[in-house]
Amino acid sequence: NGMPNLASFSAPLLRNVGAEFDLSGNTVLTSVTLSAIKNVGQDNAGNFLFDSCSALPSLNLATLERVGAGGGNFRISDCPVLTSLMLTNLIDVSGDFNFDLTTALTSISCPALTGIAEALSFSSSGVSTASFPILATIGTSFNCSNCGSLTTLTLTLLNDVQGNFTADSCPSLTALSVPALTNISGDFSI
Repeated sequence: NGMPNLASFSAPLLRNVGAEFDLSGNTVLTSVTLSAIKNVGQDNAGNFLFDSCSALPSLNLATLERVGAGGGNFRISDCPVLTSLMLTNLIDVSGDFNFDLTTALTSISCPALTGIAEALSFSSSGVSTASFPILATIGTSFNCSNCGSLTTLTLTLLNDVQGNFTADSCPSLTALSVPALTNISGDFSI
């Protein structure tokens, strides 16, 4: 993947991708327009990937609702200048939901996300707040690590984690709220 000179990508009318959507490795990409995207991997286990987009400052995926139909992953990794991420309408991820090495991103908020079939994982030193207010289930594990700036983590409706719940190397964390949590099938470690 990766086109060494791709500075912008625009598909404002694209609504559905049947399998994988991958913009990884586009190191000079500074603009992405996906104004109508609703589903990625609607026909199978498609992934939505933004890895090593080292010049991308913002990503508006406000219309995105679902990733994968049986194992699709959402991943943003090694995007060090990403400061803004909009996931306003994301409801469901049928695989892993990962944020890694997004050092300039200060907030992760998914106000409509109700379920993640596999793991929720983030490791981003700049994130100070993470909010998943209506997320109820995580299929395999929750892992928050190396988030040195994280002060607040809110998982208001999370009631079931079918694996481990881990928060590690988050020295600034002062508020962790999981008031509906009733089951962790694996280890609990903070």
